[in-house]
Amino acid sequence: MSEIEDRLQLALSAANQGLWDWDRPSGSLYLSPSYYAMLGFKSGDFPATFDGWSSLLHPDDAVLIARHLAENAQGGSDRFEHELRLRHREGGWRWIHAYGMVVTRDDRGAPLRLVGINLDITEQRAAALALQESEARFRAIFDSIQEGIFIHDIDTGAILATNKRACEMFGYRENEILAASIEDLSSGESPYTQADGAYWMMRAAAGEPQSFEWHAKRTDGSLFWTEINMRRAELAGQERLLVVVRDISRRKGRDEELRQNLERQVQLNKKLEEAHNQLLQSEKLASIGQLAAGVAHELNNPIGFVHSNLGSLEGYLKDLFAIIDACEIVDPGGSAECPPLAAALRLMAEKDYTYIKTDIAALMLESRDGLSRVRKIVQDLKDFSRVGEAEWQWADLHKGLDSTLNIVWNELKYKCKVTKEYGELPEIHCLPSQLNQVFMNLLVNAGQAIVEHGEITIRTGRDGDGVWVAVSDTGSGIPQENLNRIFEPFFTTKPVGKGTGLGLSLSYGIVVKHRGRIEVTSEVGKGTTFRVILPIDPVLEISAAPPN
Repeated sequence: MSEIEDRLQLALSAANQGLWDWDRPSGSLYLSPSYYAMLGFKSGDFPATFDGWSSLLHPDDAVLIARHLAENAQGGSDRFEHELRLRHREGGWRWIHAYGMVVTRDDRGAPLRLVGINLDITEQRAAALALQESEARFRAIFDSIQEGIFIHDIDTGAILATNKRACEMFGYRENEILAASIEDLSSGESPYTQADGAYWMMRAAAGEPQSFEWHAKRTDGSLFWTEINMRRAELAGQERLLVVVRDISRRKGRDEELRQNLERQVQLNKKLEEAHNQLLQSEKLASIGQLAAGVAHELNNPIGFVHSNLGSLEGYLKDLFAIIDACEIVDPGGSAECPPLAAALRLMAEKDYTYIKTDIAALMLESRDGLSRVRKIVQDLKDFSRVGEAEWQWADLHKGLDSTLNIVWNELKYKCKVTKEYGELPEIHCLPSQLNQVFMNLLVNAGQAIVEHGEITIRTGRDGDGVWVAVSDTGSGIPQENLNRIFEPFFTTKPVGKGTGLGLSLSYGIVVKHRGRIEVTSEVGKGTTFRVILPIDPVLEISAAPPN
């Protein structure tokens, strides 16, 4: 019998388990040596009673144990299990999974003897928690990527996972896109069919990374161009097919041939546009000034030499055309005495010299116009960010409003008519770049509230020692029950992926910093008005305020 007990104790110790046997009427409690060892004690280091054991119990778990005992006393189930925490001899808490059963009861059904096994699961819980945190970090990074991501089963091609950007791009909910096929996401016209897609996936699954353009289809049936990159990848120990999708509709629509001489400028503009769109979508108002200023600084140098080179090129072309025209006037038919001149004049006739001359002039004019517009954007970015002006200063709110409106115009121009009704405003003492961020948030919110077509009106005026700026839209409006919560951090009524719920909260903080306030009125189905009220000089407001 002793040998059997020794083997049992060895098995319990190896499994980090402890055996207990409790005689409830007497209060005596038997704990196996492995139970004491599980908690870092030696047998007898604490009283072998229920009270002695309870002294090691975490206070938060005492209620749980009391409830289980009460249920058993009332004739509940004979078997039970739960998790609890016990204090280790060296300090700290060990997580225990307890299994128990009632062996005998008295005539009234009250338990007399209970036995069970306790298992130390501290390491398992720590590993599970670490896994949960790792998965949460992966999902956060996965969903923050600005390209659509699909993870496919390498054998069947089924979609196993996707990110928020992919759902937004194709217009599906996550559960819908996971059930979609290549046919559902494609135009269906050769070479963009189910069979074509399966071919590219087969090549990538065989270990050949693929990169190609694809005519894709949204859930509403509209088509758009994408760039697909797919390759075989090992994820969490499993071989998968990783597909990255980028929306290139706008890029496909550009006429690259007409802008070859301004390729560097186009690339910089594209980066500016991408940065601009990312800032609007993520509502990172606190950092937009620095980013805009950096992009503007990077654009200034290439704009300068492109402008200079364009002027020189225009002059050279005028001189060149003048020489050609002079040759044609001197000998329009091409004298036989000068064969090279005759050949040149024949070539001019064949290549339609008059059209080339006219078209080059038009191209130069278009290039100058494009360059002027880029310069205007850069200036608006500088005015918006007010680089180097992080201190309080006197500023013109109308100038800030105009610059901000130009920055967000791409978000508004296709569906919003913008009306400005400016009053007479004095300069105010403020942090211009921060107020520009407030105006930007209000304008973007107004545009997003308008589903198809509507109007945004910007009004300004003076009221005594203060000024006000009002942004009104004819959008969907805000329900009355949400009006008191719109300035709370992370509160948003926008669809997933359209906002973080921080924009109005940050704007509210900026206005309060200026000793001002924001008022809002809204009617569902008719629109919303945000009214920002600011003192002309917050310093005077602070000095006039009673001591706190």
